[in-house]
Amino acid sequence: MKQIISFKIADKKFGFYILEVQEIIRIKKITPLPNVPEYVKGVLNLRGNIVPIIDLRKRFNFPEKIYTMFTRIIITNMKGQLNGFIVDNIEGVINVEDNKIKSNFKDYKGISPEFFQGVVEDKNNLILILNIETLIKNINSTQKELNYG
Repeated sequence: MKQIISFKIADKKFGFYILEVQEIIRIKKITPLPNVPEYVKGVLNLRGNIVPIIDLRKRFNFPEKIYTMFTRIIITNMKGQLNGFIVDNIEGVINVEDNKIKSNFKDYKGISPEFFQGVVEDKNNLILILNIETLIKNINSTQKELNYG
């Protein structure tokens, strides 16, 4: 049994495995950075940690949207590396049996399958489970410069 935190971007449902999520926060002041991909909004200071913030709408080429009171940043922790992902709103946590998570899927609405590590159906809706390592692969060098440079 796995737990997935489900969230929306545009009208699509996505998720992260809950074990990859450290916390969920409201939008805070994000400091922009030069020379980073467009989808990297910048960084924020989270209790002394400099955390790169990725706007998933921009990452997936969805239309921009003004942040609302429902907009959140999901802070993930992969092997000690913190990253923040801006999402439209949090749907909740769902429990999924391992055999219900499918790994064979095609391109989804113009989003490359490399960004997904699984897909699950919940109440007749598909939830695409995102692959954090793929989402952040182009910003790793930026984060190393911030943390160690």
